[in-house]
Amino acid sequence: MACNQALIHLANLRHNLGEIMSRTRARVCLPVKADAYGHGACDVAQAALSCGVHSFAVACVQEASQLRAAGVRAPILCLSTPTAEEISSLIEHRVHTVISERAHIALIARALRQSADTGATCGVHVKIDTGMGRIGCAPDEACALVQMVCATPGLHLEGVCTHFSVADSLRAENLQYTEMQRAHFMHCVQYIRKSGISIPLVHAANSAALLCHPRAHFDMVRPGLLAYGYAPESVHPAVRSVFLPVMELVTRVRAIKKIPAGAYVSYQRLWRAHTETHVGILPIGYADGVMRALSPGLQVCIGGKWYPVVGAICMDQCVVDLGTPLRVTVGDRVTLFGPQDAGGPGQGADVLASHAGTIPYELLCAIGKRVERVYIR
Repeated sequence: MACNQALIHLANLRHNLGEIMSRTRARVCLPVKADAYGHGACDVAQAALSCGVHSFAVACVQEASQLRAAGVRAPILCLSTPTAEEISSLIEHRVHTVISERAHIALIARALRQSADTGATCGVHVKIDTGMGRIGCAPDEACALVQMVCATPGLHLEGVCTHFSVADSLRAENLQYTEMQRAHFMHCVQYIRKSGISIPLVHAANSAALLCHPRAHFDMVRPGLLAYGYAPESVHPAVRSVFLPVMELVTRVRAIKKIPAGAYVSYQRLWRAHTETHVGILPIGYADGVMRALSPGLQVCIGGKWYPVVGAICMDQCVVDLGTPLRVTVGDRVTLFGPQDAGGPGQGADVLASHAGTIPYELLCAIGKRVERVYIR
């Protein structure tokens, strides 16, 4: 058994998906990109299907092919526009893709003509940039792009979408900006429909928009971090507490040392013992996703008590001040973050992210591959 483990509480995932579905009538497209935010895409997808999730979103074709290899047959949407090298794999694995340029249509059409499968098709979602400034066509180009998709043999229009940039903010100017994005998007959708084209799926809402902007739910929602247990900080605490962290990060005490007053710990001598104390060495470090920026500030739970991580976090290890008298033994389980309902301390990844000056997305995605994923079903 690996010393470092990410325990994936699938019951919490199912709970969160149930909460999401209770808040919308729209279909749910679950983002499982970046290995389901570090949780393990294939196992997460299988659990999510049992909850009634309609489809999955990935960031690249490789992620989609892994899902197909694991037996996932539900629709998969690639949120990145395709390169010429990826299109044949998109077609082979029946993966839908977003497009935002005429060149994307031409690439897909050429690949379809060259395909050995004479009946091959490709589903596309036209992405409109309403204010995010990333992938997406200009709103005034959307209708012509959709018409070109519909006129191209082998291409099927599966949806029209956009993405909000500040849906997680309740500041007045950001609420106005999100509403502006929604209104621009809705104008494009109406214009496309007036041209006589039916749009199977209209979608825009991420986690924040799902909770804060119900008018943006449309036909499908794409709640990522919310499914994994974390709501935006702007959401009322009573609502945030409903969603349960899915991942619990644990390790074990590898060694214990008594050090005298004045002794330094770890690189750069950033921490010095004020009195005689005991320190515990944990076999987990920034190569495993425990960022250097977490120290000072990070506390871990051992036997129901909190202990501070001290000194610089190393690539493979970090050090905990266990104090005196010593109440910890080698081999004791250490919880860095996890759900309270798992019997742990209830310190979520959002707490650690705050210490590190980042967001829960980054912290969860950073949990390394050498941390064993253990699925609690």
